Amino acid sequence: MKMSNNLLQRLLICAGSAVVALALTGCVARQEAPTYTFGQTAHPGNPYERAETIGHVPAVVEVPSQPVSSQTTPNTLDMRTELVRIQKRAPAAASVGQTIENEIVLTPLTHIGNVVLTHYLSANSTYVRSEPPAAVSGKQLVWTYDQLKQGDVQTIKVWLKPTAEGDMTSCSTISALPYGCVTTIVGRPALTIEKTGPATAQVGESVTYSIVVRNTGTSLAQKVEVTDKVPSGFTHESGRQELVFEAGDLKPGEAKQASVTLQAQQRGSFTNVAVANSANAGSVTANAVTLVVMPGLKVVKTGPPQQFLGKNANYKITVSNIGDTTLNNVRVTDQAPANAAIADAPGALVSGSQATWTVGSLDAGKSQSFDIALRASAAGVTVNRAVATADGGLNDSSEAETLWRGFAAVLVEMVDDPDPLLIGETTTYTLRVTNQGTAPDKNIKVVIKFPSQIIPVSVGGITEGVIQGNQVNFSVLPSIGPKQVATWTVRAKATVVGDARIQAEVTTELLKSQPVTEVEATQVY
Repeated sequence: MKMSNNLLQRLLICAGSAVVALALTGCVARQEAPTYTFGQTAHPGNPYERAETIGHVPAVVEVPSQPVSSQTTPNTLDMRTELVRIQKRAPAAASVGQTIENEIVLTPLTHIGNVVLTHYLSANSTYVRSEPPAAVSGKQLVWTYDQLKQGDVQTIKVWLKPTAEGDMTSCSTISALPYGCVTTIVGRPALTIEKTGPATAQVGESVTYSIVVRNTGTSLAQKVEVTDKVPSGFTHESGRQELVFEAGDLKPGEAKQASVTLQAQQRGSFTNVAVANSANAGSVTANAVTLVVMPGLKVVKTGPPQQFLGKNANYKITVSNIGDTTLNNVRVTDQAPANAAIADAPGALVSGSQATWTVGSLDAGKSQSFDIALRASAAGVTVNRAVATADGGLNDSSEAETLWRGFAAVLVEMVDDPDPLLIGETTTYTLRVTNQGTAPDKNIKVVIKFPSQIIPVSVGGITEGVIQGNQVNFSVLPSIGPKQVATWTVRAKATVVGDARIQAEVTTELLKSQPVTEVEATQVY
């Protein structure tokens, strides 16, 4: 069915329900189903006098099989054009004041647009509601659709209420235009950029970054160019501060990758920025942050500046990680000097004159300490050296210097032989001075004092002596070396009965403030 403008086609569809009977031109009839020319002038008494002739459309009309007063089967109407099919359903009979339902099913037979479906209510009916909601204007209900695709069925339900006896006829018109489409796929390019690199690196190390630029959009990204900015703490072999890579055009989903190798020059945290620009997809930025660290190893050895021979000199060795990274395979070695020996080294593996401590891993900022005791065999200065090592060729050393001194320790002994004595008999007193220390003592002076019971007769020994009354003074012995013994003797005679106490006094350079006194008892009968 074609209109004069070749596009617009209309349907006038009538479906009636009455309290007593239905019989309306262009609508569902009560007794018989004549063939109607759709769009002809409305039946007398029909309120829709504005219907116009737009063509001949056959209508499928179902005729009730029983009187209206008892009819229960709904009245239905099924009509179609080249564009659309309309199916209507309404009750065959109803009572005044009863809410009844009309149903309209719209089935596009092709793609249609500018669709306007208008439902006209009779004078003896009132509108209750509809699904979907209609635009209501007086006795007209209107539904509009911009586009309906072929087979996109639309079901409309209208609830009405009869207000008076007689025929209650509701009719519908529809206008629609066929539409056709051509499709152009419209896409949008979208760039992403990803930059990856090591989180940490050491000063002097080569650092390689990877840059991936990708078109995640739906159309071609044109003239893509990637610029990598070399951060201040790094250098590139070219000497340039900006490196440019041409990625060209990227299809949707396509990606390209570039690598950049830089040299770390100084400690600190540095951000390497890469920017991708394009002719039609804007620009995107990505960065990678690298912490440039410097490993550091430090060892310190402390000990006494001087010590006496025969004693232990106690040293402390402290190894520290003064860098930014964990040190691995850390070891500390102490080598005793030639004139000293290791007396003690807790926790160390001692082999001959060398002690070794295995630390293992040492975190940044951490320290560990060790003790070692040395004993020198001769006076003089010793230089004790500790060395710390770690993986990566790291090492450090520290020395401690100690002056070893001897210490004189004088032992004084005096004995008489024989003892006891008879008056007139003589005995010999022997005085021995021993340097038990490790250094010489000087200016050894000996004085022996006798009581009245015994008088000195003669002297002898390492130095000359002079008898002065009951006292013997020996000349000064210039020096007595370590472990040396000096001997003096006095022969004396018993003269008076009693308990005689002979006293020897020894002074040295070391003992000059307070002499050492030795007393020997002799009995005279």
